[in-house]
Amino acid sequence: NTDMPAFLADLDRNGMEFRGSPALVIGSGGAARAVVRGLVESRCPVSLVAVIREQAEVLARELGDGLVDVLAWDDPALHRKSHSAKLVVNASPVGMWPEVDAAPWPDTVPFPEKACVYDLVYNPAETRFLRRENREFKPYFYWQDFNGKYYIASDKGKDAETDADYINVYFTLKSNVVNEPGKMYVLGGLTN
Repeated sequence: NTDMPAFLADLDRNGMEFRGSPALVIGSGGAARAVVRGLVESRCPVSLVAVIREQAEVLARELGDGLVDVLAWDDPALHRKSHSAKLVVNASPVGMWPEVDAAPWPDTVPFPEKACVYDLVYNPAETRFLRRENREFKPYFYWQDFNGKYYIASDKGKDAETDADYINVYFTLKSNVVNEPGKMYVLGGLTN
């Protein structure tokens, strides 16, 4: 699995100095496993918050190396740890299309003011999680090149710059032209 090196490479590529710094990761599935593993290998203390606490505890035991603790949303320690977090990662599917109004961070929990926010959700490119209040002048990442175009990231290749994954996309195209049965090709940039 190349998710972990791609995640770390993206942080490095965007100038995020995270190694050894406290991080907060939301989720306990495969994406969270890759993120936690990368952060632990980078000697980051990780606080893991997940809906499925038992799954998060297994992940912490397997990968934690003494650096991962599991917290609940109502845990008083979450408030303290979120304030010291330098990086907050949404590694859950919460906020992904079609549930774009959902956010993994509850409104009742104060959001870390100084943390860099990283969302693994790719559709939509800018989630409600990334649009939190008071995020002005704070960095966040999603897969976008320097021209403002979105690009396909690799999670199975060896190099995220050259090895892309391909997916089938189903959509409706409104057109005044009657299309004969057959194939239609749509060309253009990958944008939001």
